[in-house]
Formats: sequence, C-alpha cells, structure tokens
Amino acid sequence: MRSQESTFLSRRSLLRAAGITAGAAATAPLLTGCGSGAATGSTTSSVTYWHYMVASDKAQTQMNDTVVELFTKTRPEITVDKVYVPHDQIAAKVIGSGTTKQGPDVLQQTGDLDQFVPAGLVQDLTDRWKAWDQSSQFPDTALGRINGKIYAIKPYANLIGLWYNQDILDEFRITPPTTMDELGEALKKIGKKYVGLGIAGSGEGLDGDWQGRPFYSAYGFDYLKPEVSALEEAFTLLDGWRQAGYLPADVATWTQVSSFPRFTAGQVAFCVNGNWQYGNAKKDAKFRYGVVPIPQGPKGGTVYLGGESFCIGSFTKNADLAWDFIKTTWASRDGGLAALHGVGSIPLRKDAATDPAFQDPVIKQFQEATKHGTDYPDPGLGTNVGAVRQAMARGWNAMMSGQQTPAAAAKSVVDTLATLIKK
Repeated sequence: MRSQESTFLSRRSLLRAAGITAGAAATAPLLTGCGSGAATGSTTSSVTYWHYMVASDKAQTQMNDTVVELFTKTRPEITVDKVYVPHDQIAAKVIGSGTTKQGPDVLQQTGDLDQFVPAGLVQDLTDRWKAWDQSSQFPDTALGRINGKIYAIKPYANLIGLWYNQDILDEFRITPPTTMDELGEALKKIGKKYVGLGIAGSGEGLDGDWQGRPFYSAYGFDYLKPEVSALEEAFTLLDGWRQAGYLPADVATWTQVSSFPRFTAGQVAFCVNGNWQYGNAKKDAKFRYGVVPIPQGPKGGTVYLGGESFCIGSFTKNADLAWDFIKTTWASRDGGLAALHGVGSIPLRKDAATDPAFQDPVIKQFQEATKHGTDYPDPGLGTNVGAVRQAMARGWNAMMSGQQTPAAAAKSVVDTLATLIKK
C-alpha cells in the first residue's frame, strides 16, 4: 500500500534495533559488469540501486544502509550506488528509462508492475527464482507475477489486522473473533456503550480499497470478475452495522490515519488498522490490547500485502550481479529482520520467524495474517488500477455515509469496473 505506503516506512521503530550480521559469502565470483549508464560491452564495479527510503527518516535510512552492507561486506570490490528517487516520481523515472535505455540495476517499487512489464522495463526473474536454493523460504504471495511470470520479490509486508481493546472484550466476555459472524455477534454485545468497530469510511486515498478488501473478498468479490451480488453482500453487512450504531456516527469521515488515535484513547472496541501502528499503540494505549487477522467470511477473505518489492532493471549490464544483490540483501533472512527491527514490517521468509521478535504476540498475529495476504495491487488491472481504486473508494464512502443503499453503491462500482476491466 502506498496510501500510506510512504507513511508505513516512516513510522517509528517497533522494536529496538538489533545488530544484523552479514549473510553468507557469495559462493562463486561474478562478473563485475553492472552499471546502468555503461556502454554496451563495458564493465564497472558498481550496482545502481534506485530506492525511495527518504533521507529525512532516520529509521528508513539506517535500515537501508544496514541491508546494503549485507552485500558490500560479502562483495567489497563492488560499490553500491544508492540513488534516492521520491516515491511519487519513481514510476515516471523508470518509464523514462525506456527512452534512454539507461535505468537501475536494482529497483525498489510498489504496485507498478502492470506498467513496467508491458513496457519491457524489468526483467523476468522466473528462472532465477526456480534455481535459487532459498526460494522455498517464501510464500507465493511474496512474488510479483504478471501473466504467470515472476518480475519482483517482496521480502516483507505491511498489512491490516483487527486490533482489539482487551479490557472492553473482558467486560462483555468476548473472545477475539475469527469469522465475520463472530465479529457481528461481538458488536451486538457491545452495543452502543463504546464504538464497536473503528474503520475508515472516508474512501480517502486508498482507504476504500484497503479497508474494504477483507470485507468484500469475504463474500467473493473480485475486481477482475466483478459481480454486484458479492459486493452488495459485503456492503449490506457493513451498512447494517452502521445503522445499528456499531460504527461511529461519523464513520464516513474517518480515515485510516484518524481511526487509530481513537482506538488508543480507549474509545473503540475493535479497529481495522495496520502493523505500522504498533509503535503508537505502545506509546499511547493505557489499556491491554491485541490484534488478530481480519475475520473470515463465507468465501474466506484476503488482505492486501503492502510494502516494497525488488526488481532487476532491463538495462543492467550484469543481471547476475543485480540478482546477487537482491538475494544477499532484502531477500535474505537478515534483510527481512532489518525491515522488522527497523520499521516494523513483517518478514515473509519462513526462517525469519525463529527470531525472538516473533514471540511478541502482536508481531506473531500479523505474521499469521500474512497467510490471508494477496498481492497489491491486484495483478491484471494494468494502467487502470488508479481508476479502479477510485471507483471502489467512491462506492465505499457512498455506502458508509448512507448516501447510497448497499445495492446502489455496489451497482455503481461494478458498472464503472465494467468499463475499466479487460475481459
């Protein structure tokens, strides 16, 4: 997510920074010919790495430096040229490289593969991934695929879960819910004494997309095969809770950012929000709290896995060295743990879970929630992804504000999607 994906990475560290050891040394010498600006046939001793870890954020900078050192310690003869590109500019810069034929060796990106792959700007990593002896450490959700081929590796994730106020749950003898029916029963017990469910109803930014995803997917709604009935079921559930008073009266104005301070103030029983809020919970909450994966519905349910993924640029002169960089840095166990200890992102590598940090119940639950994760944005939306998200945001807010019935809001969304989604 980059709704708040730029803010994800700027959140305070969740845990005290831990010392990160260098990964295993490269097993065989590689050619040192990498460099986005090199002429054909020439070689350099550098890797050009485009990223958007802002220098003004010490946590981001330290994490980025720590991870890059995992590579430079094993390959001291190689210089890593870290090129900062603001997040809102990096896609345009990559697309522009198609004209100059000069781009990064390694690229940090979020949600732009649908643009990059058709334009031939990033390399197919499928064969490299299959040949890597550590690929089994990752779930399939760590892979950025287009038309079945792998173009990006996502080593860590940011995602939403269901935060809960344990003191309120104890008052009503409620167990943290695992299904939408159980959540509904919990909200009924709580009634109007507290705000039952803090959720972003504004549709601002990507809130309608991210906050809504676990609910509409719980009833089988799919952007690529949109059906009014599935979306209407999800909207009907939430609208019913709104009309019963389980949601805040002004829910249509709540954003993902504004909802969490209400939760930490003790005003809200449950809150849909992300792992990036853990630092705020530790700092501000004066009550016992916890988190569980978003409850499942009749058709299951998924949450988006935000965070960064890493690609090899098409114009690199040495893809082998670029691949070695990705494996040794972000895709390594130490790289994933650097993201966890640095900014609170959840490593997707299985062996990262042996780190003591995963004994923390909040971290453990967010790791559990990644099992219900799905790629963000949905593959196949192409250049229409922004318009699709906006359509969902409008329908979400119209339903949450009561301006449209669930049926009308669902139909409006699907009618718009019908003009955007390629059959």
